[in-house]
Amino acid sequence: MRPVLLTTCLSTVVACTGKVTHIPDDQETGTPPTGDTADSGDSGGPPIEPDPDPYTTWLDPVALAGGAFDMGCTRPSEWPCSDDERPARTVTVPALQVLRTEVPRGMVRSLTGTAARPPGCTQDDCAATGLSWHDAIAFCNLLSQAEGLRPAYTVSGTDVTWDTTSDGWRLPTEAEWEYAARGNRDLLYAGSSDLEQVAWTEDDSGGRPHVGGEKAANDFDLSDMSGNVWEWVWDRYGAYDPAALDQPTGPTSGDARVLRGGGWSDPGERARVSARRGELPATSTDDIGLRVVRGAQVSGGAPLPPRGRTAAE
Repeated sequence: MRPVLLTTCLSTVVACTGKVTHIPDDQETGTPPTGDTADSGDSGGPPIEPDPDPYTTWLDPVALAGGAFDMGCTRPSEWPCSDDERPARTVTVPALQVLRTEVPRGMVRSLTGTAARPPGCTQDDCAATGLSWHDAIAFCNLLSQAEGLRPAYTVSGTDVTWDTTSDGWRLPTEAEWEYAARGNRDLLYAGSSDLEQVAWTEDDSGGRPHVGGEKAANDFDLSDMSGNVWEWVWDRYGAYDPAALDQPTGPTSGDARVLRGGGWSDPGERARVSARRGELPATSTDDIGLRVVRGAQVSGGAPLPPRGRTAAE
């Protein structure tokens, strides 16, 4: 498990050809690789990767209308909910665009020059992993700058300020994430109440993350919102405020940030649409990644451009 610093280069990268080419440790063997021997070349040094495809290869957002939905443990008598998923309440979220998949490794490589090598899934279409919350914030700003948009975040050391009127790419709020995951349906997981249809978890992942979109998408055409890798959101981790119903952004203080969706090494119950996890923002493991969104959070923000499909398409 290695952290990724987006301003520096990792010493471990991998040789492959093309965006979706498999190398020996990417096969569906169910066993994660034990080292870099298969692709390190004859030099004995770290493997060298070709340049990735442009980041736009993976920039495939879905436009969601926003609106009101029931957030939290909506079926307490049926679901194995935790106390931090209560109280369930109806909240509203704005219109937004959401990346159809978790941010892939190739997209990170394209914008930063490097990306962590998750176990057994080192090709560019695999979900990016090993990203701290601060790395995720930096990635959002890089993507915004590459697209000619105003970055959403101002960073000073470890302090991050979000300009909610920015038109740039950013992390979803926890409410936005759950709205997108539910897809206008009250199901146990994102897109189904059958875990195996939609989520890579400890039961079937083979001990590794996977290429985005291999499992069924939800009704908003969003893939892997349950399982595969945990996704950072903006909010600090804390109890829900039952009074925060209009575009909530989480507690105003607290050390931990929220992760959503569950990961490839977790039991299925962690992939539920209402399940939550709190971690310090410096945390980076091989089951943590991100998904990016954009759209005005408050009145007066920049309007959404036409780019991106709608959820109905």
